[in-house]
Amino acid sequence: MTKPDRSPIFDSEVVSFHVCYGMRADGSLPAVSLLDGLEEETLPDFDGPARLLEGLEDKIWALCTGEDLPLAAYNYLHDGIWELREKNVRLTYYDTDGIGNFSPKSGERKWAMGQGKNRNFYIPEEMDKFIRLGHWFKKIGQKTDEADLQNSYQVRVEDLEHDKNTKAIADQAALTKE
Repeated sequence: MTKPDRSPIFDSEVVSFHVCYGMRADGSLPAVSLLDGLEEETLPDFDGPARLLEGLEDKIWALCTGEDLPLAAYNYLHDGIWELREKNVRLTYYDTDGIGNFSPKSGERKWAMGQGKNRNFYIPEEMDKFIRLGHWFKKIGQKTDEADLQNSYQVRVEDLEHDKNTKAIADQAALTKE
């Protein structure tokens, strides 16, 4: 398998986090299929794909720069996996050290009231410098479907495993040069 492009999605001097695409074991990049599909308007059953794309790109930029997102723009799912929210589209993300290690960040729980909606929010704690965009799905109903939670987890597992393998190959190459 070839090494994925781990170039940051946005490359700028104001970037605080390296936001990249998470990679599946088969080499696919699920977040790319969402963003490209919205840009090319090839995803079925999406109303206003250009507005969805613009909203997601704004949220991804905020992740890159470390800007605070509005509480309704993200949500904590499970085991260190978060989601960006744009209308009924969800794009998961997680943080990593960039070499295959992961320490779940569940955030700090806050209570918010307003506009007739009272709910708990989780404010992300200090995240590692590498953030990966993972699985995406259309939200149907109040709760996230268990299959989407499992797919989100599996993307992270496969992506981190790839990082570990890539690090091992780089470490071995460095040893052979000595």
